[in-house]
Amino acid sequence: MSLSDLRNLTVSPFDADSSRHAIFAKFEALVLDLQQRGFRCEVLCNGSFVTSAPKPEDIDVVVRIDHDFAAQLSDEQLAFFDGLNDDLADHVVDTFGEVAYPYGHADYGAEEGPSWEAHYGMEHGQVWLKGVAVVKVGETDVGLRLRR
Repeated sequence: MSLSDLRNLTVSPFDADSSRHAIFAKFEALVLDLQQRGFRCEVLCNGSFVTSAPKPEDIDVVVRIDHDFAAQLSDEQLAFFDGLNDDLADHVVDTFGEVAYPYGHADYGAEEGPSWEAHYGMEHGQVWLKGVAVVKVGETDVGLRLRR
């Protein structure tokens, strides 16, 4: 899905005074920042922002990079990626960075801390995910690997 596709799905159908416009602008800035920094990743969007909720407070975002790409990150890219998991002051774009390991890899399933599914999986009413929109940044095959 492109940024334009995501905007048409999550912003365009809503009033101009909806919180969605400001939230999407900040999300778009994150995606452009990832592109400018040379990331190859999938950006998964989740939460009330990808539903028909009229006034979401934020957008939940997972930046998934392939383990091969993660091994080649520069110090600057690594610091930026690690910062995605920091509790930042701006909670409009709530980010989570994850390295994707293929099934059979020694580090598959060995991640420290909660996965993005555990982090974003349950809503306040104990309801599971309603869906995820995926924006690809750069060339990536993360989504093409079979997972268990």
